[in-house]
Amino acid sequence: MRFRWFSTLIEDVRECSPAQRRRLAVTSIFALLWATEIFVVQYVTLTRTYDPHWLAAKTAVRFSLDLAFVTTCVMVLPRAVLAVVAVAAVPVNLALVAYCHYFHETLSYSVVASSWQEGAGVAGFGAALVPWPAWILLGLSLVAKLLLLRAAGGGTLPRRLRAATGLACVGFYIAVLVGLNQTNIKFANVRRCMASSDLMVTYGYSPAWIAEFVYFSDDTLLEHALAQRRISSDKLTPIERHVELPRRVVVVQVESLGYSIVGHSAAGKEITPFMNRLRATSALYRIRAIHYTCSANADFAMLNAVEPSRQMVPYKIPGYPYGDALPHLLGGRGYRTVALHGMSGAFFARAPAYQQMGFSQRLFREQLCIECGARLTNSIVADRDVFEISARLLEATTEPVFHFITTMSSHGPFRYIKPDEAEIYPSPSGVRQHYLNSMRYVDNALRDYFERLPKGTLVVVYGDHPANVARDEFAADYSGAAEYVPCFIHVTGENLATRQETRGRPVATDGSLSLIDVANYLRTSAGCRSSLETNRSDGLAKRDRPGRRAL
Repeated sequence: MRFRWFSTLIEDVRECSPAQRRRLAVTSIFALLWATEIFVVQYVTLTRTYDPHWLAAKTAVRFSLDLAFVTTCVMVLPRAVLAVVAVAAVPVNLALVAYCHYFHETLSYSVVASSWQEGAGVAGFGAALVPWPAWILLGLSLVAKLLLLRAAGGGTLPRRLRAATGLACVGFYIAVLVGLNQTNIKFANVRRCMASSDLMVTYGYSPAWIAEFVYFSDDTLLEHALAQRRISSDKLTPIERHVELPRRVVVVQVESLGYSIVGHSAAGKEITPFMNRLRATSALYRIRAIHYTCSANADFAMLNAVEPSRQMVPYKIPGYPYGDALPHLLGGRGYRTVALHGMSGAFFARAPAYQQMGFSQRLFREQLCIECGARLTNSIVADRDVFEISARLLEATTEPVFHFITTMSSHGPFRYIKPDEAEIYPSPSGVRQHYLNSMRYVDNALRDYFERLPKGTLVVVYGDHPANVARDEFAADYSGAAEYVPCFIHVTGENLATRQETRGRPVATDGSLSLIDVANYLRTSAGCRSSLETNRSDGLAKRDRPGRRAL
């Protein structure tokens, strides 16, 4: 009796007509190809943050689950619906590949749920982030699946055969999920930081995402974020002369500025002639970018000097504490703190978070247009206009002031500058050429802005992350999953390069410093406690720091 259903299934197969047997064979090949496609996409997009123990067994389980899921769909869904599903799966797979390729992270449900609006806003750019082998393989797979569905012909398989196979696959799928949840590979483990990637290795995307939906809560996300907050670094302060903070301090976060784009040439022209000259009079570092789930992680790290959440956009985590943010600290020392950003304050929920951080004035796209008279350029306030407004505000104030500026004109898909501002390639084609034009535009805007700044203004310029549009050409920007950006520390009218203690030393260019090291260096230069010292006072970090000399 135990194997009666199996013998009945075999008998049903034997009783199939030749046409039905051919349809069964073609359908089986279709199911195997589809399951293999899912498995390969999972393999490519799963990052190496999971537990490597029993990896082969986990991988085998995942493929068997993929095959069971696909077989159920093939047995239950009509041929026309399968064709629609096959086509719809392509953009989903491309999105998974693009996200992993850009952020070096596995896409989680938390990121999708919290940032789908921001992601939809740059969806057109995502296609340019997919490596060409992925386009080819997914395209060939789609064509093969559609041809197989056509070759299967009309008609259907025997109802009892389809029902028995479908029920068997569903039973197997449920049995595996229930059985493994009795081991240490439980869905509830997703509540541990980074556990979702480990679940995906075993179960695939859908079960792991469902586990996140069930077990993640605001409290869980806050707990993860607070655990990341304990991770800080202050490697630069002990080895570099400090710079005294003047009455005017400006920090500029440049979108998509990778380390190796500075000094690069294309079409016989320098891409960043101003920043090339700026290197000679600034303290310059090649630092590791903080770029996990979104670009907002960079400004978060600079302003808070701690690691952001690895689960979702930090600004969208309810209850996150910002009392130790840089604007709060500088505000307590008499500085008027101003944030300027050419994008909407609702983008990644920056506006309420910046208010909690202590910015006394927050000028996002809405305020720049309404209060400052700026005009939109392709849905953003162009960098030149943002710099112009910052320069006017600096000229009009006599009190100590801190400006934090985030540029947008060089954001993907790199179509935010006007046609007459394209200097490197007047008639650009392809993402790379649009990117290089955008970087020249930003370089020119920075040049003009620096010319307006009063003598003695401290300016910090850094990139949030590389563009990731020409990995071979800009290979110096990457080392595995690590991304590297430049950081200039400059005082107008002075030459900090001659006083940079680490000039010419490996630490300045080997990527061992991160954006958080620079953030803590600025804090200590301002006479504030570094986040490492704050953690240490709470018993969370231990490290002494030697004295410093003035830069």
